[in-house]
Amino acid sequence: MSVLNHVRARLLVCCVAVVAVLGGLAFASAAGAASLVTGSTYLAVGDSLTYGYHAKQFSEELGSKGYAEAKNYEEGFVNDFGADLKVLQPKLQITNLGCPGETTETAIKGSGVAGYCAGGPTGTPFPLSFLHHPYTHASQLEEAEAILKENSNVSPITIDLGANDILQFLEHTCGFPSTYTCTEIQVLTELSQVAGRVNSIAEKLHALAPRATIVLVGQYNPYPALLPPPGADKSASVFNLFLQSDASKISGAVFADPLTRFNPSSVTNGPETEDIPSICAYTAMCPGGTYNPSSPEADIHPTTLGYAVLAESISSLFGPTGPAGSAGATGATGATGATGATGAEGTEGSQGAEGAAGATGATGPTGANGTNGTNGSNGSNGTNGATGATGPTGANGTNGTNGLQGVTGATGATGANGTNGTNGTNGNAGATGPTGANGTNGTNGINGATGATGPTGAAGAAGAKGATGATGATGATGGTGAAGTAGAKGATGATGVGSTGATGPAGTGIVGGGFGGAIYSNSWFNMSLYAQITPTPMIQAGTLSHFTVHFTTNANTNTTLVVEKNGVPTGIACTVAKNTNTCSDNTHTATFAASDTVLVHASYSGSLRATNPSWSAEY
Repeated sequence: MSVLNHVRARLLVCCVAVVAVLGGLAFASAAGAASLVTGSTYLAVGDSLTYGYHAKQFSEELGSKGYAEAKNYEEGFVNDFGADLKVLQPKLQITNLGCPGETTETAIKGSGVAGYCAGGPTGTPFPLSFLHHPYTHASQLEEAEAILKENSNVSPITIDLGANDILQFLEHTCGFPSTYTCTEIQVLTELSQVAGRVNSIAEKLHALAPRATIVLVGQYNPYPALLPPPGADKSASVFNLFLQSDASKISGAVFADPLTRFNPSSVTNGPETEDIPSICAYTAMCPGGTYNPSSPEADIHPTTLGYAVLAESISSLFGPTGPAGSAGATGATGATGATGATGAEGTEGSQGAEGAAGATGATGPTGANGTNGTNGSNGSNGTNGATGATGPTGANGTNGTNGLQGVTGATGATGANGTNGTNGTNGNAGATGPTGANGTNGTNGINGATGATGPTGAAGAAGAKGATGATGATGATGGTGAAGTAGAKGATGATGVGSTGATGPAGTGIVGGGFGGAIYSNSWFNMSLYAQITPTPMIQAGTLSHFTVHFTTNANTNTTLVVEKNGVPTGIACTVAKNTNTCSDNTHTATFAASDTVLVHASYSGSLRATNPSWSAEY
């Protein structure tokens, strides 16, 4: 899932008529709890939900340090589900491969950019150094396959992918959100293809771990009540139906559906407004406590509570996870000799008894192996041991403290209104600002020389007609804001309040960027905003100052870093001296328009040896 706030939500804005096409699909869940095999390692494959991403926290950390540490994102559903598994298997290891922004295509093929995952033709790469488990192979799938080839005791495996594929399709094919040009067939085809790639990944992992339990995790709708009937809940269910169908065809695979918990109206068939209380509780879509999807602080990712609810939608598939019942350890087969341990097949017979433990939901520990019987011909299989009584559910752990909300991305808080500047020379008419309060009528000015008729300024309070003359100087009318074609300045007096239309300069925030990994290039490298390495627009106007550069190891040579605007050096620069790892320029500043690009260009002699370069500045 992308680092962008609205990645997963836009996936759900599918053509609602697709629901009619798939309206006949129905998949019955199996009666009772699913079978769960718990091995020595839990493997999590996926995007930002697997990573445990919180947009505001990530923005704050990246702005303050120039990089992110995965240890600060361990309150996601992977850790919550893993905690449930550790009730049965205290020594369970968790391997989290989640990469924010990952699509099914980049999970299979890789990003195409060394040192990054995610990305692809229309996505944003994410530094491997920020991950819980940095990859040593070309893609997330190859990394998972290598883990399964090395460890035959991996189970369960969760797969949370597909959201970013559909988001990028909606934006770059359908024109969403400014327009929507896709047909029902286009949308249905895309959903089917994305689910097909998720299924392909699941089948590859199943082939390497045929005894593992695989969980395909579905989608929820963080934008209730925004689409016309039948709404986005129905659209989310289309993709979930594909995943549920695919899971039913893979031995040991199950489907986890968060939609019913996050969006209860999908169950009650009520209006989607019924979803808003749970969306406010389980996601960050309600900054300040009010559902406000248009707020720049709104984040479709789950809150800490929401991640716990997502984990519960997985854990609940397998029933209670209390201690094992006594019967599960010694089923009748263990002591019969004829079944579990016939001659040389003794250990295989013990394996059969553990198969009977499948009825215990993999909850009970494996009983002691029965004593080997005398070698003889293979006996018929013994009857399965009775299922052990379910142990009592462990006491709920105390709630963790809420993490601090991170600062909002590039957009700083609006600063206080600046003081009115002195009147500048008359220029071309700018965009009309908000109308200022009506000033008092100015005194009659002397008739100015009749100039060429300029464009009529926005109408201010009508003054006395002393300056009517030729159209250029209509008394108090000509002086609203910067209407420069008014005649003599006698008419600009009282209505100067028009200059308050433009808001004062934005408050100072922090911008920066960088990338993870070691630098082994010769002569130069580039950094821009966030993890970008190409010139990137500043998004809003402002002044860049207090420039600082940081490496996590000392540089082996003098390295000069220059801030460029639109490809031209700004005068802001500093040099990281040999055997040091930081430098700063607190003297020079540069002013940027919203469309101006920024790039930090580093140059040095020979080959630089340093790691994790990053930069930050006040803006």
